[in-house]
Amino acid sequence: MNHPASQRAVWPDYAKGLCIILIVAIHTIDGVFRAGVGTPTPLWNMIHDLGYAFMVNVFFVLSGYFAQQSMTKSGWRHGLHSVTTGLLYPYLLWTTIQTSLAIVFKGGNNVFAWSDFPGCLLNGSMQFWFLHALIIIYIMDMVLQACRISAFIRFILSCCVFLIGWYTGPLRYRWLNEFSGTYLFFTIGCIAGHLRLRRPSAPQLVAGCIGGFSVLFICCSSGAGFNTPLQLCSTLGGITGCLSLCAMLPVSSSMNWLAIVGFNSLQLYCAHVIFASTARAALLHFGCRNFLWHCGVGLTAAMGLSLVAAAVDRKHLGFLFRLPKPGLARPKTQSICSAEPSHIG
Repeated sequence: MNHPASQRAVWPDYAKGLCIILIVAIHTIDGVFRAGVGTPTPLWNMIHDLGYAFMVNVFFVLSGYFAQQSMTKSGWRHGLHSVTTGLLYPYLLWTTIQTSLAIVFKGGNNVFAWSDFPGCLLNGSMQFWFLHALIIIYIMDMVLQACRISAFIRFILSCCVFLIGWYTGPLRYRWLNEFSGTYLFFTIGCIAGHLRLRRPSAPQLVAGCIGGFSVLFICCSSGAGFNTPLQLCSTLGGITGCLSLCAMLPVSSSMNWLAIVGFNSLQLYCAHVIFASTARAALLHFGCRNFLWHCGVGLTAAMGLSLVAAAVDRKHLGFLFRLPKPGLARPKTQSICSAEPSHIG
C-alpha cells in the first residue's frame, strides 16, 4: 500500500484519518442498530452527536484550504478539471454501484426502486450527500473566484447564506440546503489557505485542542449539538479541537497508519458502506444477532476491505476512484482533499 508522499504536510492526513474513522464507525454501528441488532444507549447517542457535529465539516475546511492554494497556482480551468475527474467521477460511479446493489439485494437498511435511480444520482443519496455538496461548493466557489471575488468577501457571503438557511429552515431544493449549511466551513478553509497562516505554537495548539473539544462537549451534553439551532458552536469547537490535536501529533512511523488512513479517505468514504452492509447481511444470514460481533466484523470489513480496494486500484486498476487519463500512466488516487492541485479527489 502506498504511503503519503514525503513532501506532503502530515497533519491534514492525520485529521482526515481521524475523521474518516469516526465516519466509518458511526455509519457502521448506526447500520447495526437500524437492522434491529442492539439498542442505542445514551452514551452512544452522545458519541453520535459529538461525531456528527464536526467530523464531516473538517473535510469542508480542509477542502477549502487546499482549493484556495490550488486555484492561486493553477487557475479555475485546472480546478474544474480536477473536480470532474477526482470528485464527480467517483461520485457518479459509486452512487451507481451502491444504489444498484441496494435495489438488487432488497432487505437492507436503504430500500430503493429503479425509479429512484435518477434521483439518487442528482440529489446525493445515502452517504454521498457529502460528495454531492462538495462538488456544488467547488463549482460555485470557482465561479466566484473567476469573478475575482476575494476569499474574505466569499466568507461574508457564506455567512449570509448560512444565516438565511438557518432562519428560513429547510429549503425547497436539497442542493440549496447542502450549500447553505456547509459553504461557510469551506470558506473558512479558503481564508486559512489565502493567509497561509504560520503553524501555531505548542501552547496555542494545546489551548485550541482543550478549548475546542470542551466547547463541543458542553454544547452536545446540553442539547445544543448535532441538528440543533446552536450546532454552529459545537461544530466550530469540534473542528478547532480536531485540527489542533492532529497538528500536535508527532510525525513518526508509529503514526503512519493514521496518515495512510487519511491519505485513502476518499476510497474509504466511497466503499465502506457496501462492505459494512455485506458483512452485516452475512452475519444475519447465519443467524448471528450479537451486537459486538456485528460491530467488530462490520468495522473490520468496512475499513480493511476499503483499504484493500484502494491498494488494488492503485496498483492494478486505476479507475475505481478517479477518472483515468487516456493514454497516460495510471494516476495515484488521493484522499478527499489533497495538497496537490491536480488531485482534489
